[in-house]
Amino acid sequence: MEYIGMGPRIIAGLIDLVIILLMSVIITLLSGLATSAGMQVSPPTFIAVALFFFYPIGFEGILGATIGKMIMGQKIVKTNGFPIDLPAAIVRNLLRPIDAIPFFLPYLTGLILIQSSPKQQRLGDRIAKTIVVSKPGRRR
Repeated sequence: MEYIGMGPRIIAGLIDLVIILLMSVIITLLSGLATSAGMQVSPPTFIAVALFFFYPIGFEGILGATIGKMIMGQKIVKTNGFPIDLPAAIVRNLLRPIDAIPFFLPYLTGLILIQSSPKQQRLGDRIAKTIVVSKPGRRR
């Protein structure tokens, strides 16, 4: 298995971010540009936050990769080589906020952990016992 390092994972993450942002804009436009009043959260804002959280869990837990990872020829598997499952996808993504620390320089912690890991794992991967690898037959 060929472990995926920081560069290709960053590109996949940026692709996913663009997809999430586009989906959020489309939902906002379709909802009639609903806005929040006071401390209330508008439905589009709630949906955008939900997309940001559930997009990676759903794609990783069901298909083994987000769209960005698929485009980049990556997949997530368990450290034993078996496909990732929904519980592992939930665990690795629940820990994403810790990897994102410090927020003024997003994902510095995650990048340091990836760089220092022989299997290129961030905290979420280590706890969930997952790795990001190249799809068979696909070069990075």
